[in-house]
Amino acid sequence: MVMAPTDKERNKVIQEKKMSLSGQDLYRDVLPGEFATYIDYTRSLGFDDVPDYSYLRKLFRHLFVSEGFKYDKVFNWTEKRFNEIYAEVRQSAPLPHTAIPITTPTISISNCRTLA
Repeated sequence: MVMAPTDKERNKVIQEKKMSLSGQDLYRDVLPGEFATYIDYTRSLGFDDVPDYSYLRKLFRHLFVSEGFKYDKVFNWTEKRFNEIYAEVRQSAPLPHTAIPITTPTISISNCRTLA
């Protein structure tokens, strides 16, 4: 825990510590190495430098494929939002008692990896 007289000073100490560490030091054993490469690359840019967006897209595209994901246009926020909307619809328009019960479809990112 970082101790400092004020939150502003505490945040400054934390910022300085994080900035002194390389991407590898920050993310070792937490995230794939591509994130460390990204952090190191972006930190090396000057204020007026234009990032090589093509390089960065390739970096993460390679990670995406190497992790076994498929580009199916189903994103993690899609799953959550679909299930929220479906629950709202079911609550606002309940089915009559004579209707055949319908199970709630579930969209899952893990399911989408195997589809396609």
